[in-house]
Amino acid sequence: MAAQPSRTAWWLAWPTVPAATLLLWPLARAARRRRAARRGTAEQRLRASLSLLRAELRDYGVEVPRSLTLAETADLLDDLVGARVNPDRGARSVAAGEPRPATQPSATPTALLCARLEAIFYGGRPATRADVAQLAALRRELRHRLRKRVGPLPAVLALYGLSRPAGRRLDTRTPAFGR
Repeated sequence: MAAQPSRTAWWLAWPTVPAATLLLWPLARAARRRRAARRGTAEQRLRASLSLLRAELRDYGVEVPRSLTLAETADLLDDLVGARVNPDRGARSVAAGEPRPATQPSATPTALLCARLEAIFYGGRPATRADVAQLAALRRELRHRLRKRVGPLPAVLALYGLSRPAGRRLDTRTPAFGR
C-alpha cells in the first residue's frame, strides 16, 4: 500500500503566510524606503536621505514642518533628543541638559552638517560620500535615541508605519520657535 500525502501540511501553510507577512513587513518597508538613498548621484542620495529622515521622525510622532530651514530643523532635533547629536562619532558632543554655548549658537555637529547640506543644495558645493555617510549616521543615531525615548510599543508601531495616537505625540514645542 502506498502512503497517502498528508493534507495537514497545506492546512498549516495558511496561517504561516499572514504570520510571515506580519513579521517581514517592517523589513520590506525599510528596504523600499531606503532604496532611493542608495541610488543616484551624491546630491540625489542626500535629498533622499533628508526626506527619509523627515519620514522617520513622522513615524515617531515628530511633525517637522516643511517650512523649517535645515538650521531650524537641526535646532529642533538637538532640542528634541535632549542631547547634541554628533554624526561623526555617533555620540553626544555636549552633555544632555547643558545649555548651548552663547558664543556659538549653531556649533553643534548636527547644525554643522545642516550648514554643509544647505551649501550643497543651494550654494553649489559638491556633495561627497562623507556627506552622505554623515547624514546616514545622523539618521541612525536619531532613530536609536527616539526608540529609547518613546518606549517599546510606540517604537514597534513606528516600524510598521502606524502613527501614534494624537494625544501621545512627542512635544516638539521649543522656546527657539516661540510656539
